Amino acid sequence: MVITSLEQVKDIREKKPKEVSFDIAGFDDDFNSEWTQRFNHLLAECGCSSGQQYIMYASPVFLLALIALASFSSLGKPLIVGLFLGAIVVTGATGKIAGLIEKNNKLKVLTQELYSATGYIDSSNG
Repeated sequence: MVITSLEQVKDIREKKPKEVSFDIAGFDDDFNSEWTQRFNHLLAECGCSSGQQYIMYASPVFLLALIALASFSSLGKPLIVGLFLGAIVVTGATGKIAGLIEKNNKLKVLTQELYSATGYIDSSNG
C-alpha cells in the first residue's frame, strides 16, 4: 500500500496491508523512509512472539499440573497428556490474540505520533 497523503495513514489500521511505502509529497525522502520503516516494523508483527511468551511463562505451571495429575489422579495418561497439550494450544492462541490487539494499539499510537510530528489534524478522530 503506497501512502501518498497523511489522510491515507488512518486507513493502514483498517486495510491491514502487509507493508506500506510512504511517498508523501512535501516531505523529503528521509522522512518518507523513516515512517515507511517504522510502520512496516509494526505491520510485520503477527502476534507469534506474544503467543510464544505466554507459553513460555505458563509452561512451568502446566508441567506441575501434569505431574500432579499423573501422580495423584486416576485419569488416564492419554487424557492427561491431551489436557496438557490443549492447555498449551489455548495459551498460545490467547497470546497471539493479545499480541494482535497490542499491535493494533501500537499502530494507533504511531499514527498519532506521525500526525503530531507533521501537525496534521485528523478530522475523523473526534
